Amino acid sequence: MKCAARDYLNFVSNQGRTYQELETCFVALGVKKHLNELAQSKRSTVHVAALNFIRTAMGNRAEIQVRSAIDTESNLKAHVFEQIAASIGINLNAYESRFNLIDESLVARRNRIAHGEYLDIDSNGWRTLADDVIALMRNFKTDIENAASLSRFLKVLPNQATTVPSLS
Repeated sequence: MKCAARDYLNFVSNQGRTYQELETCFVALGVKKHLNELAQSKRSTVHVAALNFIRTAMGNRAEIQVRSAIDTESNLKAHVFEQIAASIGINLNAYESRFNLIDESLVARRNRIAHGEYLDIDSNGWRTLADDVIALMRNFKTDIENAASLSRFLKVLPNQATTVPSLS
């Protein structure tokens, strides 16, 4: 999922769009460095420089730091998946019911095995878990492909509202 999200960010970054054309999640990734400087520094000059960039850069070509944008915290847990999806504008409604699958069925079992504990799972249970995880990954891939092909990374402006042509 991390690789798919990074690939999508590369795609968005390579579109050559300005910050003002992109959805907020992508703008946040592009100005993240400046937001961090604003939050961490106690120097007024740094605050002013960061705010000046944010205020004036919206017309500039967006520069998304793809390498540092996606952080799995070494283990994909539901809250990490949630952050990854939100950072690339993927709606979580279809995934919320699968959070227990991620945290309990997948990550918790993986951790028990990694720490030398015995894992009691039969072949049917393993097949079901594998099928569920593959379905989750395919759904995420499809959501990313749809977002890319439908240009969901672009901010919809009020004057760009979609209208249905009349049949008259």
